[in-house]
Amino acid sequence: MGAGPNQAAFNEVLLWTRAAEASCAAGRTRQAVREFQSLERLIAARTAPREDAPRGDDPER
Repeated sequence: MGAGPNQAAFNEVLLWTRAAEASCAAGRTRQAVREFQSLERLIAARTAPREDAPRGDDPER
C-alpha cells in the first residue's frame, strides 16, 4: 500500500508533536515551548491560503 500525497506532511507534523510532548513530559519546558511554536508555524504555513490556489464560490475550499 502506497503513501498518500499528504503522508510526508502528516509525518512531519506528527514528529514535531511527539518531540514537543516528550520534552514537556521530561520537564524541559523551554524546549517544549520552542517545539510547539515551531509546530504552530509549520501548521500555519501549510494551511495558509496560497496565491496560486483556485478561487471560487465553493465554501469547502
